[in-house]
Amino acid sequence: MKLANREKMVIGIIALILTIAALHFFIFSPKARQLSDSKTNWDRALAQYNRVASVQSPSDLKRYEGETEKYDEQFVQLVLALNLAAHTYYVEAKPESVEKRREDFISLIEQLLAAEKEEGALKLSFLADQGWDMPDSLPEDIEKRRVNLWDLMSKLDAIHSILDVIANETVKRTKEEERRLLLLQLGFDQRKVASLARYGDHVPLIKSLVHAQLILGKKPEEYRLTTEKLYELLRIEFPDSLLLYLNKQLVAVIDLVQMARENKIDEISMVRLLPKSEVFKELEQTSEPESGATADPAVGPPRPARVFADPGAFAGAGGGAAGEGGGAMPGPGAGMQATPAPPTRKLVCVITPVQLRFSGTNLNAMKFLYGITHAMRTYEIEDLAIQAVEGSTVEVFVTINVVAYVDGVSLAVQPAG
Repeated sequence: MKLANREKMVIGIIALILTIAALHFFIFSPKARQLSDSKTNWDRALAQYNRVASVQSPSDLKRYEGETEKYDEQFVQLVLALNLAAHTYYVEAKPESVEKRREDFISLIEQLLAAEKEEGALKLSFLADQGWDMPDSLPEDIEKRRVNLWDLMSKLDAIHSILDVIANETVKRTKEEERRLLLLQLGFDQRKVASLARYGDHVPLIKSLVHAQLILGKKPEEYRLTTEKLYELLRIEFPDSLLLYLNKQLVAVIDLVQMARENKIDEISMVRLLPKSEVFKELEQTSEPESGATADPAVGPPRPARVFADPGAFAGAGGGAAGEGGGAMPGPGAGMQATPAPPTRKLVCVITPVQLRFSGTNLNAMKFLYGITHAMRTYEIEDLAIQAVEGSTVEVFVTINVVAYVDGVSLAVQPAG
């Protein structure tokens, strides 16, 4: 059957109408709904603004803004005074941010060692060979050039090159022993360094970094040894995901040393860096709102907290670094939108305790303890033992809780520098 021109025209018109209808249904209709929803939200926001503006005069609103700014500044100054502020580079996975955290760590170690050389009667014996064993020089044979430091470093590099590729366990043990003896010539006793963990998990790392800095301080410009290569030879690894807490702990130790000096304490004979602990708040479980219920548009959302990120949120925290298989494998139904269970508790703060053993006159010891509890810091004495030594001298063993991070606060204020 042949269609006449008239029938063809009718069919073409019908097809065009169907095409327009399809375009409207699939493309224009969703856009129209989005525009309508946006207009509704705009009208709600405008009505809310007009209600607030109609209640308060412009002069009152200006006064409220000024008061808010004043309170905001007071909040910032309080966080800084309590030593709770932290740079955002502590939660960033960028290489330059990781490097900044490491630089802070090394700088704090240097400040602690410098405190030992300050004038005053305070003796920091916890840094000496019976404590953290922080060296101030390389072995005498190296210092007086009876042994060539860079020959030792070259031999150490050669041994590492073999250890990187060797599979034979007997040869590997032999080379490890050669490496241990070479390190002894460098003044680096692996076994003694490992034993320093009794003063804190990261005290061996602190000693290793001090030793590395002594070696780097003697490196001539023409000798090709990068800092990264030296760290590799000494097997130095940074706990990048914990440096926020470890650095806050070292800041507290430096501060406590200064307070001890001001209160004329005779000696700090022991410092132990205890592992961090987290404080949580149990959340009240509330019933879910009824289906279809909507919030009152006249009530605005709460003011957002002044926080940038969780300190454990960067790569390397918790279950492994990004790209290293740290995440959990997806289970059945992965990719489906599931409703997460409401949290039962919320992180409040992270505490990094410090233990001290110090000695001084009874009066000065009491002044020091009083200063710890009344300082503009977040220090809390948890355990305390006092023993008379001789005369008016007492020895004090004390555990001090140091708040290193407060959720919603620490990263909301950026310290200078």
